[in-house]
Amino acid sequence: MNMNSSNSRRRFSIGYVIAAFIIVLLIQQYVGPLLARDLELPYSEFKNALKAEEITSVMISEDQITGEMKDGTAFFTVRVEDPTLIDDLESRMD
Repeated sequence: MNMNSSNSRRRFSIGYVIAAFIIVLLIQQYVGPLLARDLELPYSEFKNALKAEEITSVMISEDQITGEMKDGTAFFTVRVEDPTLIDDLESRMD
């Protein structure tokens, strides 16, 4: 009897651990994006902000452009093929 009691107690505890793990994952899935500080900009808005000299730094990767605006807001946008991007950056980011 002692063995059965210990076994059911262990399953009971493992069930709570699994449930708690699932709850934490759900909270991260739904609340995490609300707390994210990066702003997703459409590419056209990125170009407009660049022309208006509202951007202080830019980092270009293969598929994404990230950076910071003058007000301290971090942003990211999807990189598209734009033959004028480098020229626009060089002329605006002095």
